[in-house]
Amino acid sequence: MVSRTKHTALLLNLATLAAGGIFSLFLAELVLFRFLLPGSDLPAYSFSEEGVVKHLPNQTGTYRIKNEIAARFRINQNGWNSGHERYLPQKSERLRIVVIGDSYVEALQVPYNHSLAEKIEGLCAGQCEAYRFGISGAPLSQYLHVLRREAAAFKPGWVVVVMVQNDFDESFQFQERQQQSAFLKLRMEGDRVVGEVGPSPPVVPWFEPLKKSGMYRSLWIRYQVRAALIRPTGLNDPNQTPGFSDRLGKMRGAARYIVERMRDLSSQHDTRLLLVMDGDRMAIYNPESDESAGATTGLRTFTCHDARGGPRGRRGLSGPP
Repeated sequence: MVSRTKHTALLLNLATLAAGGIFSLFLAELVLFRFLLPGSDLPAYSFSEEGVVKHLPNQTGTYRIKNEIAARFRINQNGWNSGHERYLPQKSERLRIVVIGDSYVEALQVPYNHSLAEKIEGLCAGQCEAYRFGISGAPLSQYLHVLRREAAAFKPGWVVVVMVQNDFDESFQFQERQQQSAFLKLRMEGDRVVGEVGPSPPVVPWFEPLKKSGMYRSLWIRYQVRAALIRPTGLNDPNQTPGFSDRLGKMRGAARYIVERMRDLSSQHDTRLLLVMDGDRMAIYNPESDESAGATTGLRTFTCHDARGGPRGRRGLSGPP
C-alpha cells in the first residue's frame, strides 16, 4: 500500500512538473518571444507553376539578427523581395536590369529598398530600373532556371548574375532543406554534364510548423543559436576547403555548361550578360590562414563570348545595349 502511494505521488509530481514546463513554454511563446525578445519574421516560400522557388506574394515583416539587424522586407506581387511593388512585363523606355542570385540578392538583411538592385537604380539616376530575383540557398543551376522561366520574360537589357563560392558544387549536389530540394540540378558523369534534373515541389519537413513559433524565430534565427550547434559545411568550412580539389573538374564543367546556356539565352533575347563573383571571404577575413591560402588553388577564369564574337560582361552599365 505504501509503495502504491509513493508511486502515485511520483506520477503526480511528474505530471505537475510536465504541466509547469508546458505552461512556461506557452507563457514564453506568448510574452517573452513576442514582446520582450521578438524573433525574426520569415517570408513563406512558394513553388510557382513554372517550377520556380520564390516567396508567397504580398508579405511584409522585419528580419532580425541579434541587435545588429532589423530590416524590413517586402515581398512584391511577383514573389520577390524588392523595392518594386510589381514587376512589369511590358518593355520599358528605361534600361531594365535583372539581378539574379541567392541570399545576397534576396537581401533580407537590409531594408527592401536599399539592396544591390535599388543601389543600381540610384547610380543610374532614374535612367534604369532593376528587378531582382534572389532566393536563399539557390546555386548557379537555379540562376539559369530563373533566367529561363521568369526573368527573361521581363525583357531586360542587362542580366546580372551574382555568384558566390558555394554556387558551383551545389549545382549538382542534392540538398534536403526545404527550398534547396526544389532547385534545378545538373546530372554529372565525371567532369561532364549529361543532363538536368528538373525542379520538383520542395520537401517539407515534419517540423516545418514549428518555424512559425516565436521561440524558433527568436532563438534559432535572431540569436543564431544554430551557429553554435551546426558546423559549417562545404566551401564555407575553411578546414574542409583543401578536400575540394578533387571536385574542381566537376565544378568547372558545371559552371561552363550553365554560363554557356545563359550566354545563348541572353543572345536570343538580345540581352547583355554580366557575371559578378563575390570575393574569397576566407582569404579576406583571415589572409594568413593556410587553409584560406589554398582555397582558390586551381581556380581559373574564362570569358564567354556572345553570338557576335565579342566578350560579354566587360562593359559598364551606363547605357542601353
